[in-house]
Amino acid sequence: MIRFNILKLMSNLEEVRGQKCTLKEVAAKSGCDKNALSRMVNHPEIIPSANVIDRLVQFFFFELMRDSEKPNLDRNRMKKAITEFISVYPDDEEYWWILPPEIRDNPDSMPLDAIWAVYARLHKVTREKTKLNLAEVQQAFKNKVLEADRTREEGAEVQLTLSAEEFELLLKKLPLVVGENG
Repeated sequence: MIRFNILKLMSNLEEVRGQKCTLKEVAAKSGCDKNALSRMVNHPEIIPSANVIDRLVQFFFFELMRDSEKPNLDRNRMKKAITEFISVYPDDEEYWWILPPEIRDNPDSMPLDAIWAVYARLHKVTREKTKLNLAEVQQAFKNKVLEADRTREEGAEVQLTLSAEEFELLLKKLPLVVGENG
């Protein structure tokens, strides 16, 4: 389930400014409809449009997090604005009934990473191992590394993800490579 933390960010804004922040002000400065914001606050199960989400994230970014003297940090601060504005909780209904009522009724009372940690321990998904032959795994791994090199050469950020089989292959081959060179 997705929840939007408008009230929390408004409270943070009040602390920074030292004065009250209202939905009317947020609506006026973000360009969002006040009634839409009110619905988001009073009915958290309602998911607003991407346009509304975008406007609100930008509003809170510029009002709370942007430092015009350090624009090189804008990317990280925008990520922070997004993660503080949007919270994603586990959807599994059975999971929520296991939790004590004070957490179930107010998930913000427990850190989000702790909620996910408890959920991960209780909800272990068994993954089916796919049977790939060694040559297919090696070729898939080689293709990913080549693509990552091309991306890095273009100056873009590289993130390499491996399948379980590719990771196992890497672990098996790593001692051989280190042993040969070390």
